[in-house]
Amino acid sequence: MSNGARIIGVWLISGAVLLDAGPANTGVTAAQSAPPATFSKPGFLADGQPVPVLSGYGLDGKPVSFDYRAQAKPTVVYVISPFSYFVVRNEDNFATLVRETLARYAFVVLCPADNGRLKEYITKASTKWGKTPVAVVADVSPELREEMKLGMYPRTLVISRESRVVHAFEGAYDKDSLNAQPAEIERFFGVKLPGLLPDR
Repeated sequence: MSNGARIIGVWLISGAVLLDAGPANTGVTAAQSAPPATFSKPGFLADGQPVPVLSGYGLDGKPVSFDYRAQAKPTVVYVISPFSYFVVRNEDNFATLVRETLARYAFVVLCPADNGRLKEYITKASTKWGKTPVAVVADVSPELREEMKLGMYPRTLVISRESRVVHAFEGAYDKDSLNAQPAEIERFFGVKLPGLLPDR
């Protein structure tokens, strides 16, 4: 492999690998406006806050890690608990985000604690992602959970190539969420969301 490219050991749904493509623009794109109001309460990550490499386990049970600095573009980390009420209802919104912003972002689905249903959820949800390579990291350490303040699901974290928070959206992409209202998501990412799935 030439130019010092490195393979990051993460499970990718498409079966592809993420490569360090060398120097690239590390800023947000022109489609993004200034981030919405930042939450600085306990339990929320602040814009500009450094975050650690994601280390945990893949769907095959093997140790994996994901290093933001090794990516050619910023990363969207989608934090879930499989089949939780709002994670399920937000499926189409997240799938739209994946499909329409692949050229600008790498994607990771992070499940802090696999309750035994993660593989089932990923198998189902990934059918909507197309051929987009999405990494999966699960069962992270208690220390990493605390450092990244993981606890609300879903949560959407935008992380720069410098391993710093660009912005954190808390909750499903719904008008009643804390700071992940559809209009804010659409303005930040430059997409049009389909909305939450019906309550079942």
